[in-house]
Amino acid sequence: MAEINANDLSKAQKKASQKVVKLNEALGLTYYVVRNDNLIAIKNGDSKVIRKAQFGSRTVKVKRIKLNNEQ
Repeated sequence: MAEINANDLSKAQKKASQKVVKLNEALGLTYYVVRNDNLIAIKNGDSKVIRKAQFGSRTVKVKRIKLNNEQ
């Protein structure tokens, strides 16, 4: 098993999200984000509020996370 701390996992998730946003913008695709409890569609830099989000963001403070990478 590999151990990853929460900070490294957060950095990896943020980097992956940034790459996906750049790719979607390059391809002209719409992507969705949740901001201020609203679901927002973004396409070509223009944003449009779709509806109120059905879920919210939560902060989780965990010191270590174990991932099972045995296959």
